[in-house]
Amino acid sequence: MLRLKNNRAVFATVMLILALTLSANAAKKSAITTKNFSIVYSPANKSDAQLVVDYAEKALDRVSKDLGYEAPTGLSRIPIRVYSSRPDFVSGTGIDKDRLVVGRAWSGTEQIEIDASGTYAWVEQVTAHEITHVVIARILGIRASKLPLWANEGIARNESNEASSEDNDLVGDAISKGDYIPLSQIAKRFPSDDEQVSLAYAEATSFMRYLKTKHGMGTYKRLLSETAVSGNFDKAVERVTGSTLSALEKAWRKSVSKGFSASWLGRNLPTVVGALMAILCVLAYKAIKLRQRWNSAKWLIEDSDDGLDYGPPPE
Repeated sequence: MLRLKNNRAVFATVMLILALTLSANAAKKSAITTKNFSIVYSPANKSDAQLVVDYAEKALDRVSKDLGYEAPTGLSRIPIRVYSSRPDFVSGTGIDKDRLVVGRAWSGTEQIEIDASGTYAWVEQVTAHEITHVVIARILGIRASKLPLWANEGIARNESNEASSEDNDLVGDAISKGDYIPLSQIAKRFPSDDEQVSLAYAEATSFMRYLKTKHGMGTYKRLLSETAVSGNFDKAVERVTGSTLSALEKAWRKSVSKGFSASWLGRNLPTVVGALMAILCVLAYKAIKLRQRWNSAKWLIEDSDDGLDYGPPPE
């Protein structure tokens, strides 16, 4: 019995040492330094870090050109922490595990944190999205808070190619049901409810894409430049587009609703046609049965008429 206890003690000690060793290895970090970035990662996940390296430099170059940003010489590198698994990202960032957050960018330190597991989003898109936030913060400087959150997120999602027709469908459906969130209500923060936050992102993405489509490829660049100078986003919108923000929002909602109605019919046309065909088949069947009943009744009448004899009985 004593020996068993000793064996258990030895086993527990070995397991503790192993756990501490694994923990120490997990705590170790490696880094890849490029011209503009310093990517920190766990040694066992170098391949994920290398993907982020490749994406980051390309995204920074493209986004900077789109938004009219030119980095001054001597600027510090942008730090990126890469997490290769969802649990590591959750524990490393401290976010709520139930929230579908896949990346973060801190405007003060410019540090970017990326979930590179690909569980909820492509690493390339997450990288470009967060880099866009950093570029926007650099362009606006101390006036970064003057940019509405929906505009910031809308630009980031369009620059990272996350925009899709599903955004308009989601917004159109919300408008038709009376669930639309006015842009003024998501200027500082997005809702915490999953469905509401998805709608907020969809609205931000759709509206900013609408502005770009209506007013040209340089719209984001001009909006950010005007906001950086005036510190007033509403005035920047008027100078760039010639319309007030409220007028643009109204026109965009009308456009989305019209497109949603057309797309709804397109998406549901097979169902609608199928339902109409089913109704026509039922009506045709009833018409045939009615015709058969009429013919049967007519034959009975005619047959009865033929058999009538009002004359005297035969002798």
